[in-house]
Amino acid sequence: MPPLQPQQVENTQLLANPGFETPDAGWGLYEWPPREKTSDQLTGHFIYYSQDVVHSGKVALCFDFTKLTPERLLAARQGLKPEALAPYEGRMIRSSAWIWVAKGPATYGGNFGTRQWGEPGTPPLDFHIIPLGGSTGEWIHCSQEFRLKLGSTRSIDFNIWLPNVPDITKAPVVYVDDVSLEVLADPPLAAELLCGKVIAKPDNRVPILAHHLRAGLATGPQVPAVGRHQRRRPAQLRQRQAGSARPPDGAGSGAAEPGRRGLRDPPGAGSQARRAQP
Repeated sequence: MPPLQPQQVENTQLLANPGFETPDAGWGLYEWPPREKTSDQLTGHFIYYSQDVVHSGKVALCFDFTKLTPERLLAARQGLKPEALAPYEGRMIRSSAWIWVAKGPATYGGNFGTRQWGEPGTPPLDFHIIPLGGSTGEWIHCSQEFRLKLGSTRSIDFNIWLPNVPDITKAPVVYVDDVSLEVLADPPLAAELLCGKVIAKPDNRVPILAHHLRAGLATGPQVPAVGRHQRRRPAQLRQRQAGSARPPDGAGSGAAEPGRRGLRDPPGAGSQARRAQP
């Protein structure tokens, strides 16, 4: 039987403007804790679209803490509607982002991910947040996978949170690019089954038909072992052996033990980080 081959499929992107190529589209930019006199124009001095350092395309989002006090935090946020995600209930989701620390401490980090909200004024129903950070002078990729469970979710947001550091002489300048929140596609498996045709003859004795394999796969994980067989000794030879005892019932019957074939579950949710040079 030919091997099952995964077909090329595409994941479904849930974020608008994930690569920041269209300024001011999809994302809200925030400074925290909020200040009475904070305006969008003022926030624009600290978070802005930049072409200085990019992972792909022409634009990345820059978080500049050099003019902020140590307790400040900068954020980018995008809201998602539960009804738009409802068709993907129970599916695997991957959130990922690339970060470049241009200036700051030797290692720096914030967080990013999703939060699901229910009734106003109550804690999040669920969240999937992981660290976003790395060393200065290199692109770092951070990602995680999780299964979407909406339940009674009323709103969802995707956030990037980056904090300042206590030592203002090492205030960071950070670039984030190619952020993604995507539904992972399940690759279909395809194989050509030559039903009814002989595909193997072990020792020219027992032909194995393709439809046997197909029937086994259709009925469950238990299928007959392919290519396993035993030989019986002729009755005349057993009779000539002096003192030989009759084998117990079922012994030497030549029946092959059933084999197990099954499909493995996909890899588990988790986070991973890998490094890439610009």
